[in-house]
Amino acid sequence: MYKPIYGLVVALLSGVGIGSAGTFLLTSSKVEDLVASSYVRSASDARSFAQVLDDIESHREAQAIVRLEGYLGIALASLGDYETVFPEPRREPRIYEALATVRAYVASHPTLALPAEAANALAMGSAKDGR
Repeated sequence: MYKPIYGLVVALLSGVGIGSAGTFLLTSSKVEDLVASSYVRSASDARSFAQVLDDIESHREAQAIVRLEGYLGIALASLGDYETVFPEPRREPRIYEALATVRAYVASHPTLALPAEAANALAMGSAKDGR
Protein backbone atom coordinates (compact mmCIF):
# COMPACT_ATOMS: atom_id res chain seq x y z
CA MET A 1 0.00 0.00 0.00
CA TYR A 2 1.11 3.53 -0.82
CA LYS A 3 2.32 5.69 2.10
CA PRO A 4 2.91 9.42 1.57
CA ILE A 5 6.36 10.64 2.55
CA TYR A 6 5.68 14.00 4.12
CA GLY A 7 9.33 14.87 4.57
CA LEU A 8 9.91 14.53 0.82
CA VAL A 9 6.92 16.76 0.05
CA VAL A 10 8.14 19.40 2.51
CA ALA A 11 11.66 19.25 1.04
CA LEU A 12 10.28 19.58 -2.49
CA LEU A 13 8.11 22.56 -1.60
CA SER A 14 10.99 24.18 0.28
CA GLY A 15 13.25 23.74 -2.73
CA VAL A 16 10.68 25.29 -5.04
CA GLY A 17 10.23 28.22 -2.65
CA ILE A 18 13.95 28.84 -2.24
CA GLY A 19 14.53 28.51 -5.99
CA SER A 20 11.73 30.96 -6.74
CA ALA A 21 13.06 33.45 -4.22
CA GLY A 22 16.58 33.18 -5.67
CA THR A 23 15.31 33.64 -9.21
CA PHE A 24 13.30 36.67 -8.13
CA LEU A 25 16.32 38.26 -6.45
CA LEU A 26 18.59 37.67 -9.45
CA THR A 27 15.99 38.91 -11.92
CA SER A 28 15.06 41.99 -9.90
CA SER A 29 18.75 42.87 -9.57
CA LYS A 30 19.24 42.73 -13.36
CA VAL A 31 16.09 44.76 -13.96
CA GLU A 32 17.26 47.32 -11.40
CA ASP A 33 20.64 47.56 -13.20
CA LEU A 34 18.86 48.12 -16.54
CA VAL A 35 16.63 50.80 -15.04
CA ALA A 36 19.62 52.49 -13.38
CA SER A 37 21.57 52.55 -16.65
CA SER A 38 18.51 54.01 -18.37
CA TYR A 39 18.46 56.85 -15.85
CA VAL A 40 22.18 57.46 -16.33
CA ARG A 41 21.67 57.57 -20.11
CA SER A 42 18.77 60.02 -19.71
CA ALA A 43 20.88 62.25 -17.46
CA SER A 44 23.71 62.19 -20.00
CA ASP A 45 21.27 63.06 -22.80
CA ALA A 46 19.82 65.93 -20.75
CA ARG A 47 23.31 67.34 -20.17
CA SER A 48 24.09 67.04 -23.88
CA PHE A 49 20.85 68.78 -24.85
CA ALA A 50 21.54 71.59 -22.36
CA GLN A 51 25.03 72.11 -23.79
CA VAL A 52 23.71 72.31 -27.36
CA LEU A 53 20.91 74.67 -26.32
CA ASP A 54 23.44 76.87 -24.53
CA ASP A 55 25.59 76.93 -27.69
CA ILE A 56 22.59 77.93 -29.81
CA GLU A 57 21.35 80.60 -27.40
CA SER A 58 24.90 82.01 -27.18
CA HIS A 59 25.02 82.16 -31.00
CA ARG A 60 27.66 79.44 -31.21
CA GLU A 61 25.77 77.54 -33.91
CA ALA A 62 28.95 76.03 -35.36
CA GLN A 63 29.82 74.58 -31.94
CA ALA A 64 26.26 73.24 -31.58
CA ILE A 65 26.51 71.53 -34.96
CA VAL A 66 29.87 69.98 -34.06
CA ARG A 67 28.43 68.68 -30.79
CA LEU A 68 25.30 67.29 -32.44
CA GLU A 69 27.26 65.59 -35.20
CA GLY A 70 29.51 64.06 -32.55
CA TYR A 71 26.48 62.77 -30.65
CA LEU A 72 25.11 61.46 -33.92
CA GLY A 73 28.29 59.46 -34.50
CA ILE A 74 28.13 58.04 -30.96
CA ALA A 75 24.47 57.08 -31.35
CA LEU A 76 25.17 55.38 -34.67
CA ALA A 77 28.16 53.50 -33.27
CA SER A 78 25.99 52.18 -30.44
CA LEU A 79 23.66 50.69 -33.06
CA GLY A 80 26.51 48.86 -34.76
CA ASP A 81 25.68 45.39 -33.45
CA TYR A 82 21.89 45.74 -33.64
CA GLU A 83 21.45 43.19 -36.41
CA THR A 84 23.61 40.65 -34.60
CA VAL A 85 21.63 41.03 -31.37
CA PHE A 86 18.13 40.89 -32.83
CA PRO A 87 17.10 38.31 -35.43
CA GLU A 88 15.23 39.70 -38.43
CA PRO A 89 11.70 38.87 -37.23
CA ARG A 90 12.31 40.83 -34.01
CA ARG A 91 13.86 43.95 -35.55
CA GLU A 92 12.15 47.27 -35.00
CA PRO A 93 11.21 49.16 -38.20
CA ARG A 94 11.71 52.51 -36.40
CA ILE A 95 15.44 51.76 -36.20
CA TYR A 96 15.65 51.59 -39.98
CA GLU A 97 13.44 54.67 -40.39
CA ALA A 98 15.82 56.61 -38.15
CA LEU A 99 18.82 55.34 -40.11
CA ALA A 100 17.18 56.47 -43.37
CA THR A 101 16.75 59.97 -41.90
CA VAL A 102 20.40 60.01 -40.85
CA ARG A 103 21.52 58.79 -44.29
CA ALA A 104 19.63 61.72 -45.86
CA TYR A 105 21.40 64.15 -43.50
CA VAL A 106 24.81 62.64 -44.18
CA ALA A 107 24.20 62.73 -47.95
CA SER A 108 23.37 66.46 -47.77
CA HIS A 109 26.49 67.19 -45.69
CA PRO A 110 29.39 65.56 -47.54
CA THR A 111 32.01 67.12 -45.24
CA LEU A 112 30.67 65.21 -42.24
CA ALA A 113 33.21 62.61 -41.16
CA LEU A 114 31.74 59.74 -39.16
CA PRO A 115 33.79 57.15 -37.27
CA ALA A 116 34.03 53.77 -39.03
CA GLU A 117 31.67 52.13 -36.50
CA ALA A 118 29.05 54.79 -37.21
CA ALA A 119 29.42 54.44 -40.97
CA ASN A 120 28.96 50.67 -40.67
CA ALA A 121 25.78 51.11 -38.63
CA LEU A 122 24.52 53.66 -41.12
CA ALA A 123 24.67 51.02 -43.85
CA MET A 124 22.19 48.76 -42.03
CA GLY A 125 18.91 48.50 -43.85
CA SER A 126 19.98 50.78 -46.69
CA ALA A 127 18.96 48.16 -49.28
CA LYS A 128 15.49 47.95 -47.69
CA ASP A 129 14.64 51.59 -48.20
CA GLY A 130 16.36 51.97 -51.55
CA ARG A 131 18.94 54.52 -50.42
